[in-house]
Amino acid sequence: MERDPSGKNKKSLLSRGFALIDGISSIAGMISGSMAVCCAFIVAYGAVSRYILNHPTVWEMRLTIYMLIGFGFLSAGFGLKEGSHVRVDILLNLLSERTRVVFDAIANLFVVLFGFIYSFYGIKLFSRSFLIGEVDHVIATMPVWPAKAAMSIGMIILLIQAIKLFVEDCQLIHQKKFQKSVGWRDRPFVLVLIFFCLVAIGLATLKVYPALGLMVLLVTLLFSGIPVAFGLGLIGMAGFYITLGHKMLIMIPNIGYASLNTFVLIALPLFILAGQIIQQSGMSEKIFKVCTAFIGHIRGGVGAATILSCGIFAAISGSSVANAATMGTIAIPQLLKLGYKKRLAYGLVAAGGTLGILIPPSSGMILFGVVTDESIGKLFMAGLIPGIMLMCLFMLWVVFLERRDKKGREFRKEGNRASWKERISTLRAGWAALLLPIIMLGGMYSGIFTATEAAAIAVLYALVITIASREIKIVDWPVIIRDCTRNISMILMIFIGAMILGSFVTMAQVPQKLTGAIVAADLANWQFLVILMVFLLIMGMFMEAGAVTLVIVPVLYPVILALNINIMWFAVFFVINMELACITPPVGLNLYIIQRVSEANFKDVAKGIALFVPILFLMLLIVWLFPQLSIWLPSSMN
Repeated sequence: MERDPSGKNKKSLLSRGFALIDGISSIAGMISGSMAVCCAFIVAYGAVSRYILNHPTVWEMRLTIYMLIGFGFLSAGFGLKEGSHVRVDILLNLLSERTRVVFDAIANLFVVLFGFIYSFYGIKLFSRSFLIGEVDHVIATMPVWPAKAAMSIGMIILLIQAIKLFVEDCQLIHQKKFQKSVGWRDRPFVLVLIFFCLVAIGLATLKVYPALGLMVLLVTLLFSGIPVAFGLGLIGMAGFYITLGHKMLIMIPNIGYASLNTFVLIALPLFILAGQIIQQSGMSEKIFKVCTAFIGHIRGGVGAATILSCGIFAAISGSSVANAATMGTIAIPQLLKLGYKKRLAYGLVAAGGTLGILIPPSSGMILFGVVTDESIGKLFMAGLIPGIMLMCLFMLWVVFLERRDKKGREFRKEGNRASWKERISTLRAGWAALLLPIIMLGGMYSGIFTATEAAAIAVLYALVITIASREIKIVDWPVIIRDCTRNISMILMIFIGAMILGSFVTMAQVPQKLTGAIVAADLANWQFLVILMVFLLIMGMFMEAGAVTLVIVPVLYPVILALNINIMWFAVFFVINMELACITPPVGLNLYIIQRVSEANFKDVAKGIALFVPILFLMLLIVWLFPQLSIWLPSSMN
């Protein structure tokens, strides 16, 4: 039987269309990453101009803000294509393959809805800005419309990328013969019906009881596998539509635009970029060798050296995920080779990775500072002493566990410590990377430069030392920019979605009602904090730490102020809880990172991390009993 030529041509045309969409998303992603690199140079120039040339300027601050808006939105479609947007897939993993594909199609359909609403009203916002010739409110000669054009283009790319993924899912459902499964796991029609019923209940409740409606929608949308960023944004859009009507949806692009219109937020992608350069250059491996040379000879020393390496790399990247991925790739093979039990090796790297959101430059503190308008430099200093103490506790705990294991073995095959000649040799190889945290923290503590300027200097410093040592080749740059863009896209889109939701939450007066209820309950501060800790632990088990921060902190901030709790202390308390969120099943990202880089069994990783959870609780207790550990450094800053 002859094939239908027209059908073959249609399929070929569709394939070419899909390839074109992926290509557009990839180009937008590379442009976004390149803009992040440009931001580093511009911010660094501003710092040099102000402090060395004594010629302060304003244009670099305003330009980098608009570039942040540009690469924040342009990277959204690339992130969707690469699968970097965080999903809560714990329930989906229990379903049959056919049912998972159906819910994946639904998730992409909801992203299409998000992209359509945002791009529709975003184009209106851009058109108005272009027609009136809108200019910056500080620099009258700087037009604003290019940033709003980039926002609209980015959302259009996201929209077409989501449509493409939705069509692919529909094709898969139609064409593939799935293996049959018994029971409720293979009942897509019933489960989809339940899902839409819950969505309808949440929407119906939203106008009458906003807090209850929000909870129903959050649980329903996020657990259905919709990417967290777009789930949060859609709930906020639904809230505006139901309570104020469709005309208020014009606020959505304004909120998204305003959420990235802040100079301090630029620090987040720049620190990620600096960490990515150090990681790609192999400098992180040199850090590990330095730590191993000094303490690797003791029983459990290589494990302790791994934790110490995580702490040093945390002071460069500020990212828990990057920390766990980098040190997991380097240290886990070495630990297993030296006879460490698998569970301990997995657990100590996953736990050490969490230091990335406590030891400055902490991404957790950056997000906390942006949503509360607190000084990020002071928040960094608040986390420094507790971060170092937690690192030391982890190190001591690893040594204790290994000494307790009578079946363990000495970890240096030669049985003796490294000579001082070997130690000096490793220091010569790794001194440049070790110096970077000192430069950043010293500059911020002394007031020489801000957190954002420190991030830009970190990028340039990493570039100089890697280029000078020829650690990075030209062919490595596309990989660096791609990986950096994927991480930036995930974080900034969650930030935008959370800000849209947060605007509705504020409009519905949820924080005020919560504050009133807590004050009326006459709870002691310790009672409130214990309840909050349990709540955060539960939320952290099901949501990514950054998303929890962006959703919860704006609601809690007025409560904390009303209860006269020191905000620097509370930030540390909160971030340590988020460290628990990074490693607690079922959604702790560090667990999945370790599972991926080591090809380990998830159960072994989870059991390994259980060894270190008590240390995090101990650190919470220490911070609680000795608040000056968090308060002293910020209060003494210039």
